[in-house]
Amino acid sequence: MKSKITHVIIIIVAIVVISAIAIFIKEMLSKTELQKLKTTEEIANTLVDIPDPAQGELKPEDIITVKNGAIAVIDIPSQGIRGQVVEGTDDETLKNYIGKFEGCAYPGEYGNFSVAAHNNIYTEIFRNLYKVKVGDEVRVITRQKEHIYRVNSIEKIAPTRIDVLNEDKSKQEITLITCSDMSRTRICVKGTLISSNDI
Repeated sequence: MKSKITHVIIIIVAIVVISAIAIFIKEMLSKTELQKLKTTEEIANTLVDIPDPAQGELKPEDIITVKNGAIAVIDIPSQGIRGQVVEGTDDETLKNYIGKFEGCAYPGEYGNFSVAAHNNIYTEIFRNLYKVKVGDEVRVITRQKEHIYRVNSIEKIAPTRIDVLNEDKSKQEITLITCSDMSRTRICVKGTLISSNDI
């Protein structure tokens, strides 16, 4: 009996130690990513001037700059979401940026400007995407124009639902996607272009 209790105690201690090591490694990796963000100007400025949503909305006077290599900045003032958009949705791209799906429309074009970003690891750019509401505005700033889309639908979808990326060339749409429910589902936010203005 004592040997069983000792065995159980050893297992519990081992689980605690392994968990502590895993947390330590995760924190070190986060610190490493943070150091990269601080030492690489292009990435460091990805999330410049994003206040905590609890502190209020992003102010219009906040400077938004499209960095080298990026095609646009997505800004959702209602939830304090802002990030640089670059081509591609591979793992390396999504570690630091919002990724544009290959072959989809560009901001302001007819078709479906479709993007994805993380919400729970690395930069967590789309952390608050689930809080976006129908009627909210999504600003997309390129080097030449500011495009405003109005959100018209938010839904949870299966990861296999690639039809949300389909394009209707008679419309100017945006689709924003992120994981939810431990990656078992996706949050899909869709909007329609309501205005485009020169910068």
